[in-house]
Amino acid sequence: MRIVTALDLTRWAETIAIGVRSALPDLVRSLVRASSPDLDYYRFPGGEAAQTHGWDGVAVSTGGSSFVPQGRSIWELGAGQDYERKANSDFAARTHELPDDQRNGHTFIFVTPRIWDTGLEAWIREHSKNGWHEVRVYDAVSLEHWLEECPAVALSLARNLGIIPPEGVRSVQEFWDDHRLNTAPPLAEELLLTGREDRAKQFREILGAGLHGPTVWKADSATEAALFIAASILRSEEELSRFLLAKTLFVDSPAGAKNVPSTGGFNLILLPVFGASVLLWRQKIK
Repeated sequence: MRIVTALDLTRWAETIAIGVRSALPDLVRSLVRASSPDLDYYRFPGGEAAQTHGWDGVAVSTGGSSFVPQGRSIWELGAGQDYERKANSDFAARTHELPDDQRNGHTFIFVTPRIWDTGLEAWIREHSKNGWHEVRVYDAVSLEHWLEECPAVALSLARNLGIIPPEGVRSVQEFWDDHRLNTAPPLAEELLLTGREDRAKQFREILGAGLHGPTVWKADSATEAALFIAASILRSEEELSRFLLAKTLFVDSPAGAKNVPSTGGFNLILLPVFGASVLLWRQKIK
């Protein structure tokens, strides 16, 4: 599902440079978290912390995925117009910092929200000769592909960029916010989960492990079942909550269902059955 395009990302990079520099780590962190079920460790300082010294990001993945390599990877990010100069500078600095016997166990990844216009493959080939296990570059085109695999992350970014998202598709937080104010006082996650803690724990364990086909969840209505699921995700342990929020979508209309791809990544798609007391789940699997 192409929600944010390479051109959207390029325009984003050209708006307010310092704002993009602090927001880019947040985007990459969400993408890494959403696409890495076997992620052992990751750190991508965002916001004001994005200007701290050291690596812009580091990830350690046991299994790896299309965009997050297996093993330890070092990430450098640059939103400026002279992305090649930034890539050269970061690469030289990190190559100097890591001795040969450590460098060959790391993948170097440079990320820019701009389109690397010419010479990208040549740059990668040339810099792959410096003892790293692998060298990668993700430009706006690569990020567009990555966001297609992580539609929950793309949807959140689209909202921030003022891009009109597809109808009938919402993030977990959007779904919850749309419904919690329909009661007086506003519905709280704790209230919905009272007496259902064991069920919520079971749900989180199943969802965290990954579904491999349709699963049925029943309540008095599809909306109540969906709200229970949203509350369970929002009240999860912080790291698990971030993981599930980044890879989960609510699809609540036929039009929205048509916009959802049937394959790709590890995202989970929620499909309420209208007028019934059943909520269907379908995992997007490769």
